[in-house]
Amino acid sequence: MGSTSYYVIGPRQIVQQIVVTELQYRTINAGEPVNQWEIVFQDGTFVRQAAGDNPNRMDAVGLARQQVGSGVPVDVVIRGRITNPTWAWTSGSFLYVSDTVSGAMTHTLPTASGRVVQRLALALTTTQIEVNPQRGKLRIAVSIFG
Repeated sequence: MGSTSYYVIGPRQIVQQIVVTELQYRTINAGEPVNQWEIVFQDGTFVRQAAGDNPNRMDAVGLARQQVGSGVPVDVVIRGRITNPTWAWTSGSFLYVSDTVSGAMTHTLPTASGRVVQRLALALTTTQIEVNPQRGKLRIAVSIFG
């Protein structure tokens, strides 16, 4: 696929362009409200926010492309490059499913005991990521110091 541009209105009514390149996605009903760019996992016929602190809310399948309410179809980006000028990632670093905030991406590799580790994307620049969820290689972190 080619590039697709989305225009969003941010704080103070500033219009920002978000570009998604070579996008692969699938449409699935949300089983709970999800926000744009939240990480989701598939729970039967629904998607819900992924959570690295709960093995029952994993394995992440991608990012919600738009904000929707429960029971509403949502496009889930499963592979592709997304540029969002509001992001401030560290270029060249991996992004993981957060083990502290449901649905969030983080640079921090979960290490606390009982946490599920899943790499979701690579930050190509501070504002562009390559979504490519690591599948089938989840592990639960075990603390050796606790």
